[in-house]
Amino acid sequence: MAQTYVTVWLHESGVQDKREPRHFACLAYPWPERCATLTAESLAMEKRMPTLLYSPTSPYARKVRVLIRECGLTKQIEEQTALPLDDPEALLAANPLGKVPALQLDDGSVLYDSRVICAWLVAQGGALVDSGGPAHWQTQRRAALAEGVIDASVALVMEGRRPSVQQSEYWIGRWRSAIARSLDVLEGEVDALHDQIDAITSAAALGHLDQRHGNLNWRDRRPALAVWFDAFSQRPSMQATVPG
Repeated sequence: MAQTYVTVWLHESGVQDKREPRHFACLAYPWPERCATLTAESLAMEKRMPTLLYSPTSPYARKVRVLIRECGLTKQIEEQTALPLDDPEALLAANPLGKVPALQLDDGSVLYDSRVICAWLVAQGGALVDSGGPAHWQTQRRAALAEGVIDASVALVMEGRRPSVQQSEYWIGRWRSAIARSLDVLEGEVDALHDQIDAITSAAALGHLDQRHGNLNWRDRRPALAVWFDAFSQRPSMQATVPG
């Protein structure tokens, strides 16, 4: 009886191969005996896909999760909750810093932090297209500015968790001033915020301010930025990642 073989794609190279099972059981299988010849390692390889470790309240993770959706990669990347302050083993194994987000790739390697993960996502050929040239660097500058707002916002949260007698009014004042100055700049450049990484990072920053620092009333002196953020927040990617 003639034996039928199934041609499969090599996992790394993308090249087709067909060999007898006794020579290369993980690449070509007689059918229907395929399931019987799969090893545990090859089965895990087939099922493995990139996994994002994230916290629902992290603005850094939200930036990445929004970008995943904007790039149309939700079916290619799994998302797994990992709360950093709980020190989950999966997160500590993925990122020795114990921070989110961390992206476990299908080859077993890991990417962190959010800026590196976002660059990787864009490189996968998603929807975001950077025109390059001088505009590229201004986009990156605004993204860095918004990232600084996130840094200051998170720092304020962590400082607020310290006993009141240990909190530093000096640093609280500096972080608040940095946020105010940065938002003033974004107010003046709001027309440049479209669907690039600077817009996504700015939206994540403003969302965190709304969530954690409503008393800052950032909208009061920045009407254009407020209108932009309210409109951007209606995007499906933003609605799907609202902190819960």
